[in-house]
Amino acid sequence: MELANYYDIAMEFNYGTFRKGRAISEKLNYMLKYAKYVYVNSDAHSLSSMQPLRKGCYDYLHELGF
Repeated sequence: MELANYYDIAMEFNYGTFRKGRAISEKLNYMLKYAKYVYVNSDAHSLSSMQPLRKGCYDYLHELGF
């Protein structure tokens, strides 16, 4: 995380991993707490799915106070 922040590299919050329960909550929360930049990836395979899928990540971030 320290090097990513130093070089301004954004960390990915991937909805596909999150939705399938494969995200390790301790690591996800660590990333959300310490990353300088985070981007949300819908993991969509069609344009029409992008916004609805990302909403799951945004809802989770909202619950955490972001």
